[in-house]
Amino acid sequence: MGCSLHVSLVVVFVLVLPSNLFFFGQNYGSVERSRRKTDLQHPPSPCPSVFSYEGQEAEKDQWFGVILVTTEELLAGLRLDLRLDKPASLLGNWLGEVKSKDNIHFTILNLNQKVMPGPPLSIRIFVKFPQGQSVPRLRTIHINGRQICPADHGSTPNTQEPITTTRNSSLVTERRGSSITAPDYAGGQMECGRVAVQPAPLITHGQNTARGQFPWHAALYQSKDINLKYICGGSLIGPKTILTAAHCVTKSTVLQPVDPDSLLVYLGKYHLKQWSEGGVQDKQVVKILVHPAYNNSNYQSDLALLILSSPVKFTTNVRPVCLWDKKEADLENVVNKEGTVIGWGYDETGQITEELKMSKMPIVSQQVCLWSSSDFYPLFTSDKTYCAGFRNGSSVCNGDSGGGMVFPRNSSDGSVTWMLRGVVSISKPKGIHQPVCDPTNYVIFTDAAKYLDWIQNHIK
Repeated sequence: MGCSLHVSLVVVFVLVLPSNLFFFGQNYGSVERSRRKTDLQHPPSPCPSVFSYEGQEAEKDQWFGVILVTTEELLAGLRLDLRLDKPASLLGNWLGEVKSKDNIHFTILNLNQKVMPGPPLSIRIFVKFPQGQSVPRLRTIHINGRQICPADHGSTPNTQEPITTTRNSSLVTERRGSSITAPDYAGGQMECGRVAVQPAPLITHGQNTARGQFPWHAALYQSKDINLKYICGGSLIGPKTILTAAHCVTKSTVLQPVDPDSLLVYLGKYHLKQWSEGGVQDKQVVKILVHPAYNNSNYQSDLALLILSSPVKFTTNVRPVCLWDKKEADLENVVNKEGTVIGWGYDETGQITEELKMSKMPIVSQQVCLWSSSDFYPLFTSDKTYCAGFRNGSSVCNGDSGGGMVFPRNSSDGSVTWMLRGVVSISKPKGIHQPVCDPTNYVIFTDAAKYLDWIQNHIK
């Protein structure tokens, strides 16, 4: 009997991995995490004093940041335009409504938000993006059309361009209840804001004026080659001083004024195209003073003073207007009240009027103005501007773009003194390819009552 012995041999293989391969994997993972961490780290802010990222790096699909908004003048309504370097999934905030057409350019809008001069307003935002995508970064910030990040004082608003109301409009100011004492070269003294001519009857889309009814209104011409072209209106506020709009007398691409020798001012003029009128005085300009805060991108502080070559002679047809009373500069004092705008301009048929005309229109509140067109007015308004108009086709689009807005003040003796509150600055265009103002929208005036110190310091 035999037996057999079966022996089972179990072989155990132990795989020993090289230590360098293990550490390569570990090192590779470390490198990958390091690369992703680098991708998520925030780059330097394009404007550290205005915007800062929160934390050292972004989260896997979003980042947070803070915008500090400061202003030198009260802003009634706030519009922030932000531009990223690449598309984001969304941009959120705790301020207002957000709009975007391409997820690169975002607009945050809150027309009820007021920004006061002083401590900055802190606005927190966040940006979300798909995981694995490179992080979108902030590149520029505009507040109400003004670029604040990076700082660029010469930037152009990133929306539709306004028009300077038909023909470059003029700007005028007034001093309410005060008088300008100036020598009358026919003898005696001349008090501002007084006229010797009664109003004329109402006509279509405005009123005809009578010669001498608004004796402070000036016509500003500029010589180009051998031609003399009417460009703006203005107001006589002193024996040698005309107040007008800065954009009328500055070069379009820079903030430098035009050559004073190229300007000619006519006072006492009634017919725009007649050169043989009696009682008209023409004066050369020897100096142009542009307001130091004038901004040609948003038309803030749109004021300039023209110093004439010699004093005017005060007559029935040539007299100064009064400047506004600083104590009554609060806009609420004139909201819903009708002012009178003067000038030569276009009638309802689109033709330039030959005779000086006037149009009455009410000043509206800042909120009414902002809400009427949220894509335009927040970019160009501030507490030193105001809006006016009926929005019914009767506007300075049909009158003169250079006319000032004046208000009558009745005295106890029955006399009337005219004071000038503001000057037409800009208007909303009908469309991108229609560079004419839209009479169904409000017109923006520079509130000259907010600039009395500067004006009075330079009156000649």
